[in-house]
Formats: sequence, structure tokens, C-alpha cells
Amino acid sequence: MPSLPERPAPTSVGTGPFLVGITGSIGSGKSLLCRIVAEKHGCPVIDADRLGHEAIDPGGAARDAVIARFGDAVLGSGGEIDRARLAALVFGDALALAALDSASHPVILAEVKRRVASLKASGYAGIILLDAAVLPAWLDRLRLGALVLVRATPNVRLHRIEARGLNREEARRRIAAQERLLFEDVRADRTIDNNGTRESLERAAEALWRELAARLGVPGRS
Repeated sequence: MPSLPERPAPTSVGTGPFLVGITGSIGSGKSLLCRIVAEKHGCPVIDADRLGHEAIDPGGAARDAVIARFGDAVLGSGGEIDRARLAALVFGDALALAALDSASHPVILAEVKRRVASLKASGYAGIILLDAAVLPAWLDRLRLGALVLVRATPNVRLHRIEARGLNREEARRRIAAQERLLFEDVRADRTIDNNGTRESLERAAEALWRELAARLGVPGRS
């Protein structure tokens, strides 16, 4: 199994803002973890999945490249990219997914860096959470203050994805598509097992925040 790229050294303590990567496979609960921390402590969250949607929306920087690769098969009645049609094409087809990634990931990464720079220019010097399942593929292109991996068992993840409205077959396809990300090889600074209740995740989130604040020298907000 190929090894992951080396992660650049974290930004020095006391010179924030600090970009903290929160990663994990679909259904792991990483986005919920980010929401819990943001609601309690007011830190910004950059949602890579949302940036990916914006990248292919009308006017998005990756839209033309995606249409050029996949054609009219991914277009809705109004000429917009239909994300459900696109998902049906790429999940289950490794080459198609790689093509989508090559078109969208540079755009997403550039926007992540722009947002971090904008927050820094505004005087913000705290923690910024980056919610991104694809972080294992980006570790050589981002400077992180810390990397957190959220895990859950396959059955738990499957049930969570189905609860979002996807059928079991589609849920399995999306889980399988992320196996290439090598989560088991991620050298995370902190790993959170999230197989329980929201309350248990809230406790883990608070412990994580205190750990990050202490490690990075950021005052915590109670």
C-alpha cells in the first residue's frame, strides 16, 4: 500500500491563525464534530465539500473543466451541473472520480488558502477548522497546525449515510470510493472514535478543543 506524503511542519505556536484539519470517511461524523466545536467556541470552519459544490456551480472555477470531461450527461434542465447525476457517474468509477478530483481539487485548495489568508489579514489569530474527507491526499500541499482523524465502524457509517436519504447501494458505493484515501495510514495528531451518541461526541469535541488550544497557544473560550 503506498505511503502518504510527508506533512509539512506545523506553523509555530503563537503565530496563528492555525489551520486544523478534521478528516474521516463519509459517515464518520467529522462535520458534526466541526459544528459542535464551532457552536461552542466560535471558531471558523472551512467546509471543503461545500467549496467543491461552489467550484462546479454556475460561475465556479471548475465548472467548465467538469463539463468538458463529462459532457451533457451531468447537466440539469437549466444547464447547471446536476450533482446527483455527477455522483452517479463518478462513484464506482475510479478513473472518473480521479478526473473530477483533478478538475476540482486545485480550485478547492486555492480557496482554502485564500480564506485562511483573509482571516489572517482581518486580524484573526485563532483556530480554523478544515472539514475535508480528502485531506489525506492534500497533506503535502497544506500547512496544518494539527490533523484530527474521526473514525466510526463501517456499519455505523452505513446507517448514518442511509439516514441522510441515500439507499444502501449508493451508500456502499460512496464508502468504497473513499477507500483510496488510506485513512488507516493517516498520521493524525489526534484520533476520535465516534461510534456512540452525540453526547459522547460533544465530550470528545470539548476535550479536543482544550487540547488544541493548549498545544497551539490559543486562549480557549468556555
